Amino acid sequence: MKTYDIQLDRIKGMRQGNGSLYLQFNAQVSPKTPAPQDEPSSVLAMSEDQARVLMALIKTQLLELDKRKAKSRR
Repeated sequence: MKTYDIQLDRIKGMRQGNGSLYLQFNAQVSPKTPAPQDEPSSVLAMSEDQARVLMALIKTQLLELDKRKAKSRR
């Protein structure tokens, strides 16, 4: 498994389609070598402000998805 350190620089936008959310962003991606005792995983790092923007965008997209559902499926 390849692992990466991902430093989020800027969130450009988010959209949805075919049941998926698509996030557009600028980031610096570099290979990561995991420590022997750690489970291999990639790390996404961002500032608190970026995390708040991301959370707001996700909430907005989820609300739009809920609007499209039939009332009997909510």
